[in-house]
Amino acid sequence: MKRKALAIIMILCMVFTLCSCGGEKDQQDTITIKVAHWFAESHPQHASFLLFEKLVEENSNGTMQVEVYPNSQLGSEDSYLDSCKQGTVQICASGTMCAKYEQQVYASETPFLVTNWDIAKEVFRGETIDILFDEEWQQASGLYMKEATVNGFRQFSSNIPMYSVDDFKGQRIRVPNVPNYVKMVEALGASPIAMSLTELFTALETKSVDGQENPYPTDVTSSFYEVQKYILESNHMFSPIFWHINAKFYDGLTDEQKAIIDDALDQAAENNWQESEKYNEDSKQVLLDKGVEITVPDEEFKAALVEKMQPVYDWFIQEFGGKTEEFYNAVWALEK
Repeated sequence: MKRKALAIIMILCMVFTLCSCGGEKDQQDTITIKVAHWFAESHPQHASFLLFEKLVEENSNGTMQVEVYPNSQLGSEDSYLDSCKQGTVQICASGTMCAKYEQQVYASETPFLVTNWDIAKEVFRGETIDILFDEEWQQASGLYMKEATVNGFRQFSSNIPMYSVDDFKGQRIRVPNVPNYVKMVEALGASPIAMSLTELFTALETKSVDGQENPYPTDVTSSFYEVQKYILESNHMFSPIFWHINAKFYDGLTDEQKAIIDDALDQAAENNWQESEKYNEDSKQVLLDKGVEITVPDEEFKAALVEKMQPVYDWFIQEFGGKTEEFYNAVWALEK
């Protein structure tokens, strides 16, 4: 009886061990993809990444799991870009902060270069953007830029209404600490004040700056309408959001896994473009409902703004080289 009991115990132990090993193998075979971005959960960027999550998990039969971290939960943009380069984050969203790896990428946010939503989509969903994200950028960053999506067209807000270029003179306008923004505001005759977005509301409230520039959705989510009553619908710059994937992680996938990720990113990016234009208009209406006065510049005012940018274009080409000029020429060709 003792031998029989011992045999049963040994069999049960073997079964338990085999089950445990099988469970570990299943766990090891599941690929986890961490996605980092800074947008709020109400923003189309987050909704599009949730669509990416759904598509990947469904089409991989659960062998790939996606974890989306909004609201800078995995650190600031600068921080999680480095995490993505290192591979602790697999996918991330960035603006032109990613130009820290190759500065030619700054050209993607050139003032008054992209003039409307149709051209923006053609530039950033087509091959034109690949001019800036070349092999040198990939090698320097350790990333592949897979999709270019939407932050939106940027508008100037101010403590005063602006009806001509002369109204920029003497104003202190907050900008991101990015050279093209600084050069743009200087060219308009204003004083650029570089500071983080997290400091901006207080700076506007205390009038340490006179104005700022951001897309309508950011004006709404940051409640700038509480401290700025005038907006110039300048559409002075289209801000893209780039989706990057760690190159080593991607290269280590099977062709089937790559196809699943690529297809999901493509569908999610297309969703982002479709939703973002409507979100922009909805945000504009929210601002109007909050009592913000929005001025749409006439053709003469627009032409004057664009004319002020010629030194900025020249500076860009001189500073960042031939790829910038090639990119400009490709965009201008689409504009014709």
